[in-house]
Amino acid sequence: TNSFEWGIDLNFSKNKNSILSLHPDINTYTISEARWAGAAIVAQVGGQYGTIIGKDFQRTESGEMIVGANGLPLYTDTKVVLGKGVPDWAAGLTNRFSYKGITLQFLLDMKFGMDVYSMTNSVAATKGLLDVTTEGRDAYNAARAQAAASDPNFNIQSWVPTAGYVANGVVNTGTAQNPNYVRNEKPVDPQAYWTNVFDNTPAPFIYDASYVKLREVSLGYTIPKSVFEGAKINSIYISAFARNLLTFSKDLPNIDPESMYTSGNGQGFEYGSLPFRRSYGFNIKVTF
Repeated sequence: TNSFEWGIDLNFSKNKNSILSLHPDINTYTISEARWAGAAIVAQVGGQYGTIIGKDFQRTESGEMIVGANGLPLYTDTKVVLGKGVPDWAAGLTNRFSYKGITLQFLLDMKFGMDVYSMTNSVAATKGLLDVTTEGRDAYNAARAQAAASDPNFNIQSWVPTAGYVANGVVNTGTAQNPNYVRNEKPVDPQAYWTNVFDNTPAPFIYDASYVKLREVSLGYTIPKSVFEGAKINSIYISAFARNLLTFSKDLPNIDPESMYTSGNGQGFEYGSLPFRRSYGFNIKVTF
């Protein structure tokens, strides 16, 4: 209308790729590797660029985790595909509203279809800092304290826990060829469980890194030209802005989904990353 304007800008990009071939002597090229975490980002013939691989839990045909007789998980012998660090698509949507010299503008930024191995969360699990690690902790400590109080020769190394963390999985009481799965009921020390998981697989700490963010909001006002009659100034535009305000949608806990181990080709690893900073400011634009 004469006094109101609504403008929309949309940027969209899509990534679809396949590794057709590599050097004849190799089938897999390692782009980035976290050796101590047992994970790597690779390019494999027939796969996608930026694939995240690592050992996984052994599972039944129905997908249930297989647990050993000691109450700890069993793992695959080789590394398998666990995710990918490259998004399927990304978009930016800007809405701009203008009314009688006042302009309100905001930008939504989004990426979908990518994963990240969060080493920050994996290390936090071994330190007992994640909520998931509290399950069974009080019961284990109480049982251990009771056993120590009743036995003057108590030895933590030989003690068999009577309470603690019970892994949600099944135990094979049959053979590899003829399995017979029963529900796992063996309690273990929660710290021993999560340390064992950390030492063997990155799988529980690979998350969907998709997100939708309110990237920027700005509010400005154009001082009418009539105010400057007789002056050399043609117009003045004053605005205030804020960036990185909100994350509307994310599955990655405790960490900003944009936080990555490197800004290079190894997208899909995160470790000890700082979140993007929220910033505020203002602009004055003078036209002569």
